[in-house]
Amino acid sequence: MRGSPPLSRDSHVSVVYGNSMFVFGGSTGSAMDDFHEFDLVANQWSPVMSSGLFPGYRFCHIANIYKDSILVFGGYDGSSRLNDFLQFKFSPHKFGCEVPQSTLVGDLREFVNSELLSDITFLVEGRPVYAHKVLCMRCTYFRALLTGEMMESRANEIPLPDVTYDVFLSLLEYLYTDEVMVDLENAMELFQVIVIYYRERIVSCFC
Repeated sequence: MRGSPPLSRDSHVSVVYGNSMFVFGGSTGSAMDDFHEFDLVANQWSPVMSSGLFPGYRFCHIANIYKDSILVFGGYDGSSRLNDFLQFKFSPHKFGCEVPQSTLVGDLREFVNSELLSDITFLVEGRPVYAHKVLCMRCTYFRALLTGEMMESRANEIPLPDVTYDVFLSLLEYLYTDEVMVDLENAMELFQVIVIYYRERIVSCFC
């Protein structure tokens, strides 16, 4: 075996990528933050050179390979439990920043009552509410309304007389994002809209 192996340790992680095994962190009596590669073909140890945000001292963490990266989560640094989520990308070796949080829900929420790419307008309490026919994928009521034989499917504006403006926006937010905060003030009205106005066709969207 060639090269300088890491110090004896426990509670580290090791993963195999390509022709190498990678060892990160662990405890030698105190938390470690070193990162080593063992080339299984050359039978040689070497430290891994990296740049970017380094994950810091830890042991009892977990790691796994996903595509061209090692993903590292959590652990213990000797005084605190950690809940950070970091990524080491191969080609080139580089510790990246924390894996960014998904923005999908927030991005979709921006389209609620947005004129951007809107292809349908509802009139609620005399006020326009801009929406998108992607609603057909989320709810059978809107699929029937917008793609069926009813005259609403050919209208540029569709009046909805039996729902208030704020409650309808809450309903749209759920259909766009799969989540919505319901205020106690309009919770009962929202329930009535679901059960009475939209009947089973909308209830199925909330089940």
